[in-house]
Amino acid sequence: MKYPSPIKLIRMSLSKNLYGISYITEFENLLFAKKMHPYVAGRSSLLKHFQELRVSLPWLGLFLRGKKIMKTKYLLCACSFAISCTAAEFPTEEERGQKIAMLQLDRQEDTEENKLQAESEAVNKSNSNILFECGKRYSLGIGVPENPVKAAEFWIKAAELGHADAQNNLGMLYLKGKGVKQSDVEAVKWIQKAAEQGFSDAQNNLGSLFVNGIGVSRSYSEAAKWYLMAAEQGDADAQVTLGVMYKDGDGVPQNVVEAAKWIQKAAENGNLKAQNTLGMMYFVGVGVDKDQSKAVDWIQKAALNGHTASQDLLIKLYLMMAQEKPAQKKK
Repeated sequence: MKYPSPIKLIRMSLSKNLYGISYITEFENLLFAKKMHPYVAGRSSLLKHFQELRVSLPWLGLFLRGKKIMKTKYLLCACSFAISCTAAEFPTEEERGQKIAMLQLDRQEDTEENKLQAESEAVNKSNSNILFECGKRYSLGIGVPENPVKAAEFWIKAAELGHADAQNNLGMLYLKGKGVKQSDVEAVKWIQKAAEQGFSDAQNNLGSLFVNGIGVSRSYSEAAKWYLMAAEQGDADAQVTLGVMYKDGDGVPQNVVEAAKWIQKAAENGNLKAQNTLGMMYFVGVGVDKDQSKAVDWIQKAALNGHTASQDLLIKLYLMMAQEKPAQKKK
């Protein structure tokens, strides 16, 4: 009878998920009957091959202590493991070939399925982008007559395919009743879908709905949560609104330093309201060190970009500063 080597036995046993435990008694009897596997017929040969097994399977080293075999019982257990199956118990080459072929087929089918799913997702994404752009053209009248009804039709299809921008725009159409029947509930539904996808415009819009209690119960804390998500993505409108909420303590603990941080981020992003607000904070020293020069700089930036409130405020600041100078000279 031709025996496979102990190493091969181990590997084949593992490939069949066999651990030799259920074969220990049977092969102890076999070994006692001196029908030992020819590879392990002698003690020195046995030790040599167990050392080889120890390299392949470190945990099998529990049966050995240095170069000494611990006990015959454990030796037999280890040996039983090494020859846990006879050659007849191993699959034939044909069986192994069939199994490998089946595994390869399964992998191929899995790969094809993943590929098909990826292609389907790509087509849907491509289609949703096209539908969104068509809606945008009808909404703005680009190359076609402006038609909010047509815009809504395209955006509904794109929104149903998961297009976040289309979902947000559709929600705004429902909010205004433009091209669709006005519905605060539908507005919240679609805007929230887009917000949950991480679309910052929708997160900012959803925050506004919670502040004003439109389609939802009014909740400043819920609004602050959505404003924060948008603000962290760099949305300047959300940043200034969140900053004002921190300044006034609406929905969040009052914190003028945190307020100044978010308002300054928005101001640096070009938000005119934020530039005006930050200028006033510098002028009176709220959340920042008082600095009239910085106050004028920020308010002037907003004024030069057409912010009317900043233009009016800038004139008042110049008058106040002009009156302060003579008073300081008299002192």
